[in-house]
This record gives sequence, C-alpha cells and structure tokens, in this order.
Amino acid sequence: MAATPDRPLASLSARVEQVSAGYAREFGIQRDDDWFVLKLAEEVGELTSAYLAATRRGWHWMTNLPTSWPKRSYWPITLISIWMQHYTANG
Repeated sequence: MAATPDRPLASLSARVEQVSAGYAREFGIQRDDDWFVLKLAEEVGELTSAYLAATRRGWHWMTNLPTSWPKRSYWPITLISIWMQHYTANG
C-alpha cells in the first residue's frame, strides 16, 4: 500500500476505501455514520495495542512484533478521510 509522493493521504485513502468497500459488499455491511465511528474506534484500539506491544507494555507484548504498530498507523488517519468523504456525499 504505497502512497504517491505528491498526495500520500489521498492515495492511501483510496486504497483503504477499496478494501473497506469490498469487505462491506462481501459481508453485507452498511457503512453508515455509526459504522464509521465504530470502525475508527476499533482501528485506534488496534493501533494502541500494537504501540503498547512495541514499547513492551500491556499484557500481550511478547506475542506481537515490535514493528507492527507503524504499519497500523495509517488506518485511523485514512478512515477519517474516507468518513469525511462519506459524510460530505450523504449530508
């Protein structure tokens, strides 16, 4: 999931949107405002968990790779971007 140098957030958001929309279609999920805020909470929780594991804190730090949290950091940011696009389109 590489970002383009000139528009990194836009290209990452587009890729995350593709994955998210495909998942929603496959499992019949309606991505409304409630879904976006709950998904954002889930992603921030996973990012926090990976960060704590990387810094050797939390109960599960021994089971996660210390390098996993930077890889998760773009999900909450891009999800906010996608949510704002959804909100703008659906008022």
